[in-house]
Amino acid sequence: MADVNDYLIKSCAAKHNVLVPCKEHGEVKPCPCGPSPNGTAGEPCVAVELPPIEPCITVSSWGDSSCDCIESDDSEILCITVCNCYSDVTFSGFQIASLIVTTATGATVPTLPDGSWSVEAIPRGPICFGDIGPCKDGKSTCVLRQFVLITRGAKSGGYQLKITGICFGVVYDYQQEACFQLELCADR
Repeated sequence: MADVNDYLIKSCAAKHNVLVPCKEHGEVKPCPCGPSPNGTAGEPCVAVELPPIEPCITVSSWGDSSCDCIESDDSEILCITVCNCYSDVTFSGFQIASLIVTTATGATVPTLPDGSWSVEAIPRGPICFGDIGPCKDGKSTCVLRQFVLITRGAKSGGYQLKITGICFGVVYDYQQEACFQLELCADR
């Protein structure tokens, strides 16, 4: 495929005329990074400025009732929910690299005499969610995954669950049209 593109670059560079884009609302909108109407190269590449596009992530669902809590010697199944509330965006290849439990101050959780963590999330990662499509019928599209929080001889008090390496591509469903002026000459 690279050979074909190299051939076409050489072949098309020998062409002398370039079609001019149609006027949209009274102005010509040339492609900023493509060749200009006189055949010279366009502007250099620039980064697109998008608004923040972020998933909604929640962690929930432990216990059998609202008065249940996570004890210092316990195993609880928790759910990570990732939702897409955009109607024209897909979160592609969504994954979380790791789940890390720290103390309330962000310090490493104490270990037990056998070297294991007193509080840990299993699996630590990666956790794959796949593609999370746009919302449907006015409702967010959500994908859930479970993990286990295991506490063994942990000190009571506050802890933090840090979700790190949240990675995804944004596929924007965008449709547009292009128009070019075409002048036909009389046969000679």
